[in-house]
Amino acid sequence: LSDTRDPQERAALERRLKAQEDHMISLREIIPTPPNITLDKKMTLFQKVGEHDREIQLLHLGLGHTAGDVVVYLPQERLVFTGDMMLPSLSYMGDSFPLEWVGSLEALKGLEFDVLLPGHGAPVQGKEEIGFFQAYISDLWQKTGALKAQGLTAEEAADRVDMSNHATHYRQIRGPGADVRAIRRIYALLDE
Repeated sequence: LSDTRDPQERAALERRLKAQEDHMISLREIIPTPPNITLDKKMTLFQKVGEHDREIQLLHLGLGHTAGDVVVYLPQERLVFTGDMMLPSLSYMGDSFPLEWVGSLEALKGLEFDVLLPGHGAPVQGKEEIGFFQAYISDLWQKTGALKAQGLTAEEAADRVDMSNHATHYRQIRGPGADVRAIRRIYALLDE
């Protein structure tokens, strides 16, 4: 801030600093409260809608994007809300469980739904995209493992891993390279 000479840039930085300071102050007011209702695999709720009951299922289908992914499934509406467990693009994998994620996605495909509402991005029709992502995860795991076996560091592997065979489904793939956080996570899991 002290090195900034441009008045507009300085004003923008001061606004950002003030917002961060206000945020830090508000964090001090938060009192963490442990949950008083939890679920292991499934919880079914019912909501009265007019004269009908709406069934709402909360499902932990297994490890995936995180250890605590829960999907919300509305069987009568044939809708599933997946959070970041399934996105229409590549997902952050730095805290993921790739091998288990493939199986959790298989369990997701076992639900009877027509529309998937992800944590980010547009709704997804049908289940085909799930298969594309399962293939990507499996391929990334295998290719990363092979690069690790060759003695490459995670950073080197992140630069070299070639996932371009999945570029048809994921436009952000433009040649070799993957998110280093995903590769570091796979390396850590391979070391366990």
